[in-house]
This record gives sequence, structure tokens and C-alpha cells, in this order.
Amino acid sequence: VSFKAHRQGFAWGIVVPVEAIPNIDITAVVSGYPVEGHPDCRVSAQPIVNVEYSQVMNFSSCALAASYRYMSLPFATYRAFVYVEGGTRRRRRRNYYVRDGMLSAPLRFDVIQARSNWFREAPRLIGAATPNGATIGFRAAAPAGRMWAMLTRYTMGVD
Repeated sequence: VSFKAHRQGFAWGIVVPVEAIPNIDITAVVSGYPVEGHPDCRVSAQPIVNVEYSQVMNFSSCALAASYRYMSLPFATYRAFVYVEGGTRRRRRRNYYVRDGMLSAPLRFDVIQARSNWFREAPRLIGAATPNGATIGFRAAAPAGRMWAMLTRYTMGVD
């Protein structure tokens, strides 16, 4: 995520699934909860030193998963939130801290899990199955690769 801050300070960021958007506020971003994927998929108190340049916030070790398919590719949409605060970081008022920075709007990004190959046309039975086997047809995206298939005696789901 790239952003430009108005003054020196600190930045926090998290990645969340779309369903979590209504629960996101400054406290959620600073605490890193609810973070998506891996607990390290957040940035905490990243220093903003030079405001003349855009800041870059990297979310790594996220282990984000695709939740549905688009054109036969695993695909998911997430949102990132960034919170920036001035150089004083926090001001104490009575017995609690006041957060006086600014929270970004949800930043959309899509995750497409890279695959070495995928189906352009889904596998399908060609003709009738016989006691000796069956013919399965499909169209792969890559011109070369390997394919595995399994015939089962009963109807069952295979992950």
C-alpha cells in the first residue's frame, strides 16, 4: 500500500476480509484485530520520517486464501486499512490514550493465487463409461503439463 502523510509520525495497517469492514475503526487497526490470514499480516507503528515522499506499507506473511473462482482461477477480494498519527504518537488524557490521527477508507485489492495451470474448460465425461473405464475431456490453459484423474465406484466429493 502506498500513501503520502501530511506530517511525520507513525502508521498502522491491517488486511481484512470484506465482511469485517463494518467492525473496523482506529482501535481495530492499531490493535491489529481482526487481521486476516496470518497474525503477522499487519504493520504496527511504522515510522513516517520524510513526508516529501510516498510511504510504502508492505503486508507480508499474510497467507491470504482465495474464496471463490473467477475464470477458473482462485480469487478473493480483501480490504486494507491504514491509520496515520502525528509524531507525538499518543496524548494522555486522564487515564486513557487519545488517538488523534486519520483512518483511511477501505482500500480494495484482489488476490489471485498463482497456479502453474488451470482449466479453460472443466473436465467432462465423453460418452458412456464402460466396465473398462471412461474418457474424460478437458482443456488446460498451459500447452504442456501433467494431469491426474481418479475414477471412484460411488459418487463422492473430492477436494
